[in-house]
Amino acid sequence: MGSVPLLESYSLECRHRFCLECLRLMLGVKINNGMVARMNCAHGECRQTYSDSDVEAILTDPIVIGKYRRFKANNEIDVADDKTWCPRADCDQWVPIDVADGPSNVE
Repeated sequence: MGSVPLLESYSLECRHRFCLECLRLMLGVKINNGMVARMNCAHGECRQTYSDSDVEAILTDPIVIGKYRRFKANNEIDVADDKTWCPRADCDQWVPIDVADGPSNVE
């Protein structure tokens, strides 16, 4: 069993430290499976989540970072009370919901 130099590891706010290679692999799998809502520290029962800045500091692949940003934005729209997806089948834009005004008619 070998050791990893400090510069090849990463620590979250919870102070749990992992080698960057393992973190990249773990985060990549979660992101590629769309599991960005709750990405917690890999140490046992630790509940510390990875911040956007953590994810972008750990990952090196711009394609995976782009997927992370898209999945995260999509998830934020899905759970928002004031936004929804445009109902047109081939549209990927969100629209605001103004519950006080009721449904709006946009032409």
